[in-house]
Amino acid sequence: MIFAYPPKNKMILKNKKSQGISFTVLVGAILALIVLIVLITIFYGKSSAYTKTVNDCESKGGKCVSEDKCGIGKLYICPKEKEVCCLSSCEARGGTCKGDCDKDKKIYFVECENSQVCCSK
Repeated sequence: MIFAYPPKNKMILKNKKSQGISFTVLVGAILALIVLIVLITIFYGKSSAYTKTVNDCESKGGKCVSEDKCGIGKLYICPKEKEVCCLSSCEARGGTCKGDCDKDKKIYFVECENSQVCCSK
């Protein structure tokens, strides 16, 4: 029985070539993983700072007040536990509720009781 094997030189070259591709793929995968970890770290740090800014009451034009001073508009975060972010109260907009005031001092789209209007201070 005679077996025809390829020459030893070709087998060695073939094996080296396939090992080279595997090594290249392995190095590429490791580099991609490192880049991915770095990007996740960067974006996670920035997104948590972004979330704090987005949910901050004062950045939305509101004011942190006790719940009884605010009707609606409790969407954003206040640092103190018993306070809510009030966007719709006159006090939150920097005004006071009065019977009447000059047109240029009126603050619109806010809540005041007993048909009063919100006037800037």
